[in-house]
Amino acid sequence: METKRSQFRIRFEEHLGNGGYTNFCLPDQETYQTIINLLSGTVSEKHRSLYYLRKKFEILEVGGLQKVIKLSNNPDDGIQYLLPKSDMFDALWDAHLSTGHGGEKKMRFFIADMYDN
Repeated sequence: METKRSQFRIRFEEHLGNGGYTNFCLPDQETYQTIINLLSGTVSEKHRSLYYLRKKFEILEVGGLQKVIKLSNNPDDGIQYLLPKSDMFDALWDAHLSTGHGGEKKMRFFIADMYDN
């Protein structure tokens, strides 16, 4: 499993370097933690992206961990999480197994319901 994870990270970083996911918000772990700090109010200074973040996201505490979720106007919509790059493999692996080793389209629809990026 660890070999698959390391192979994925190498190919994923190559893909990102080629402009593969330029339209997606795909923060690294440090940026993700900064987003959490800004939204939770632990940073006292005003940051220019704070207003954008508060319109789009909020914090949800899950099992003692703070997760960033996308705000929705429709209460029937499910919760969509914002994932850092470091958690992307686990999300894709879970989607792969949950869809019965489904193809790309099945995984894409499964992931689109759960994750914002």
